[in-house]
Amino acid sequence: MTVVEWPNAISPGLWPFRLAAPEQWSAVEPDEGLMAFLAPPADGFRANLVLFGRRLPEDLTLGEVAELALADDTPRRIIDPGIDQPAAPGGLPVAVRSSGTVVDGREVRQIAVVTEAPDRSPSGLRSVYTMLGTYLADRADLDESTLTSMMASFELIH
Repeated sequence: MTVVEWPNAISPGLWPFRLAAPEQWSAVEPDEGLMAFLAPPADGFRANLVLFGRRLPEDLTLGEVAELALADDTPRRIIDPGIDQPAAPGGLPVAVRSSGTVVDGREVRQIAVVTEAPDRSPSGLRSVYTMLGTYLADRADLDESTLTSMMASFELIH
């Protein structure tokens, strides 16, 4: 019998990362994500950021992953049809999508930012990270800039 440790060269697991969050936000462990952050309550809502990570094949584009992150059974209106940027020198490739919907009579917006690590397993899988931010549309000036700052702070640990 052979003892196999994980992660390993065949199954490398997710690439390590870090992200900066405002001190007044609470970190929580989500059911399906890697980590989540909740803003202090404001106007009966808590803006939030959930970070997901998966090993995905190369033929699934970052834009497709972002669109899947926003897809659910709620009717949505596309706010930004999308931004796809290849990796800049020293940077990460990124796809951005945003949408809006109405929940309990209030307009809610979501931003999905997806990026990937340069790792590839022998089967072609790579680490893909989705950051999904949710906030009230009428608090966009404050919450959207905070969420985008958090998302921009995402970096891989080498």
